[in-house]
Amino acid sequence: MKTRLKSPATVLAVVLALLVIASVVIWLQIASHLGIKLLGGQPAESGNNVEPDTSEQEPSMFPSDVIEVEIEEPNLEDDWGISEPETSELEQYPGFRFVNSELDEQAYAYEELAREYLTSICMEEQGWQYFPTTSTWDATSIAGVENELVNSNESFVASLGPSERTAYNLALTGVEDPSDEVDGYAPGLGCMGESHQEFPGVYALASVFTQELTELENQARAEVANSKDNQNEYRRSIIAKQNEFVAKHQATLEEFQASHHKESLRVAQIITTWEQRA
Repeated sequence: MKTRLKSPATVLAVVLALLVIASVVIWLQIASHLGIKLLGGQPAESGNNVEPDTSEQEPSMFPSDVIEVEIEEPNLEDDWGISEPETSELEQYPGFRFVNSELDEQAYAYEELAREYLTSICMEEQGWQYFPTTSTWDATSIAGVENELVNSNESFVASLGPSERTAYNLALTGVEDPSDEVDGYAPGLGCMGESHQEFPGVYALASVFTQELTELENQARAEVANSKDNQNEYRRSIIAKQNEFVAKHQATLEEFQASHHKESLRVAQIITTWEQRA
């Protein structure tokens, strides 16, 4: 009997079917080993007999169909009136540091101390005794040292006769009686006047613009007088006005900033020289 050979197409189909069956068998074995659930059934037992985790799980606070939740961050400034602290461009210039005012106050204290040292040196050169004193806090005003120095000067002046006292006052202040009203510390007003002329000080430029800056503050307050959030509104307004002030006087401010830096070096030199003498 003759056997009829199958066509090539039939043979190819049979081979492909066998390959598919082999792939499915291999995948089922892998799934069984890893304990993967098949078609919603229980995990297949693995060769290691690992028992499924039956511990009680905490229920989720979100529905099972929620995949992603978008949470909008609160606007602290609008919702709670909280905002990041801001300062104007004016804050970087000496004498105008309203937020970090302690920097200007410290600079002024050192300047006053240096002036007192210069005054003492000047009086010594003219044959008089003068004890440096300061009216602001610094190292010399601890534990009543300042009052002691003031009393020393008063005691020395009290020991002088009328003519000597007049000469002393002229050397110190440029006038016979210190209680006489004088125009600040103008040139020629004794050793005190000369020591103040040595360097204008950290507030020299700020004093020139006092009226203009006061007007800016008044304008800012008037603009927010009827605002419910007047504190934050005032802050925004005064910062904007101070920035406009900087743009208007920037050249003058930068020139003063540079000169004050040199002045600070001079102050440090005077204090160091005095301390080395002591």
